Amino acid sequence: MSSPLVAVAICTRNRRASLERALASLLAAPPALDWQLLVIDSASQDETPGWLAAGLRGLALPRGLSLSLYREDEPGIARARNRALAEATAPVLLFLDDDCTVAPGWVEAHLAAFDDPDVVASGGRIQPVLPPGVPVWIRHFYLEEEGGPGGRFDFGDLPCDLPAVPGGNLPFGANMGLRLATAQAAGGFDQQLGWGTAANLPGEETDLMRRLQAGGGRLRYLPGARVQHHLAAGSISPARYLSYYDGVARLHAARLLVEESGRRQHRLATLRYRAWRLAMAARVAGLLGRRGRALELRRRVVFARAYVRVRRAGAKPR
Repeated sequence: MSSPLVAVAICTRNRRASLERALASLLAAPPALDWQLLVIDSASQDETPGWLAAGLRGLALPRGLSLSLYREDEPGIARARNRALAEATAPVLLFLDDDCTVAPGWVEAHLAAFDDPDVVASGGRIQPVLPPGVPVWIRHFYLEEEGGPGGRFDFGDLPCDLPAVPGGNLPFGANMGLRLATAQAAGGFDQQLGWGTAANLPGEETDLMRRLQAGGGRLRYLPGARVQHHLAAGSISPARYLSYYDGVARLHAARLLVEESGRRQHRLATLRYRAWRLAMAARVAGLLGRRGRALELRRRVVFARAYVRVRRAGAKPR
């Protein structure tokens, strides 16, 4: 077999059935070229390690595929992603989350973008899929909100440079591609970020994308590189929604402190008062039965309180 043109990495933790579904979708329509598949087990404690050790029992491996399985004993998505960066040998590395399924032509759609030597990263379309029985009032928070716990990443049917709008999202780890040498030269993923660490802060992929952009590289949105993001039933609730944004809020709070350095800062009392007013408004909305509005206000409370906590702790911002 000749040298692979592209590698696909799936980092997984405690999602045996979901992982098999993701792999089945990928292997159902493999690219017509030599390629690598890297599965990184991020300290799973379920039946995932045994299934991987058995060689993906039940899945047919196509010709032209080089399969490699790795284990990281310390959890953390950024650590697992860096393992993929270290082990891949193809010039382009694609990432797919273990709770996603790919559309046919997914690999080829990403790979074609890297024909342009200025392109250093790509982000494909991500469409959330909800399990049955999700209440109508909360559905739009997961299906229509760009980013967020639903992971939606959709800027229409035409390819474009990213960000698609000023201040817009950069590629998400659920469906992204990297020029391997450039990503390695940029230092890879910051292992202090990413879900699964002690801090449990998101944003390891956005942090890397910003560094790649700062180096002059182009990032491309690829509508044809489509995946579906299958949300588990237990992951959809107001509490889970707000927990997600608590991590986002803490990350943003630290960044805001950096941006405010050397400028007059708001007093803590002002911030606490703002959080109190938002919390009261959320309570009133809830009492009036306006659950969607109450959840939106509670999300704003999460951001305000996170900023207060970071400021009060005197944490050195990232």
